[in-house]
Amino acid sequence: MFSPVLPAGCLVVVTGVNGYVGSHVAEKLLQQGYMVRGTVRNITRCQWLLKLFEEKFGKGKFELAMVADMARDGAYDQVVKGASGIVHVASILQAGPDPNLAIPPVLAGIRGILQSAAREESMRRFVLTSSAIAVLEPTLLKETVTVDMWNDRAVERAWAPPPYLKSRSMDVYAASKVWGEKGMWSWVAREQPHFVANSVIPPVILGNPLSTKDQGYPSTSAIPVTMLENDTAAMAAFINHFSPYFFVDVEDVARLHVAALIQPEVVNERLFAFAGPFNRNDILAILQKLFPKRELAPKALGLLNNESEIQPARRAEKLLQEIWGTGFRNLDTAVRDTLKDYLGK
Repeated sequence: MFSPVLPAGCLVVVTGVNGYVGSHVAEKLLQQGYMVRGTVRNITRCQWLLKLFEEKFGKGKFELAMVADMARDGAYDQVVKGASGIVHVASILQAGPDPNLAIPPVLAGIRGILQSAAREESMRRFVLTSSAIAVLEPTLLKETVTVDMWNDRAVERAWAPPPYLKSRSMDVYAASKVWGEKGMWSWVAREQPHFVANSVIPPVILGNPLSTKDQGYPSTSAIPVTMLENDTAAMAAFINHFSPYFFVDVEDVARLHVAALIQPEVVNERLFAFAGPFNRNDILAILQKLFPKRELAPKALGLLNNESEIQPARRAEKLLQEIWGTGFRNLDTAVRDTLKDYLGK
């Protein structure tokens, strides 16, 4: 067993703590004995999270801090005071097809929190939540993904000359993820900070939100729900963008963020949180077993599987096994976890 870089009791900042991933990261840190300061845009609307964590872990272990504008200079200066680690989950999402409007705020936000971290002497670790879309296009089905791979095709399309049509929005989003993570690594190489930086790269995230009452089914956790409810419009959007692709359970994403924060051997690494491939029909088969009386959409004919080899995923799974004793959760477990509230009805 290793000695954690951050001893229990240290303060860790988690940005976007009210979100799907951020809330699970905070819970995992609290379970490991860390103090957590979570950033949100509106403290009043996030009192549910403070109450939830106080009920689970007692008062004084978790606090909320407001950061209304992540791109503002010095936005995180006060937030990181006394912290030993940062998990930067929050991202500026300026949706749209114009890269000149969408990408610079993302870069400014990441650069700003890194600069704040560099001014804090107690800082030991910085973890960035990246995205699989920064690495692998969903349309590429037989790639060999290595640790230094980037989605350069999307970047080229995003920065192509105008007109900036709506159809470019997904490429601009992907490019923002590429440039955001690359921006972190460039800053680290240039500034040589006194802390270690790592990134976690998840694909489609499934699993139960921390509080469906307060969060609903955010992001890709809605995929099994829309299929169960026969929401044809939402299912069509999913098939167009994310099937076939790769999945991971949100619990494993959170565990890998903690690993990147405390494991002494994880230094300047990209952790690929790829549990395995899946497509729409795979989820449908699980739903049919869980809800045999439901009328579900028919299987999609001719749907392919993603056969890409994600070489760095083995490293990520090894970390999960070393720290928690188990590797990635399978698709059946991830879908079941997502639909806990439905299964309880």
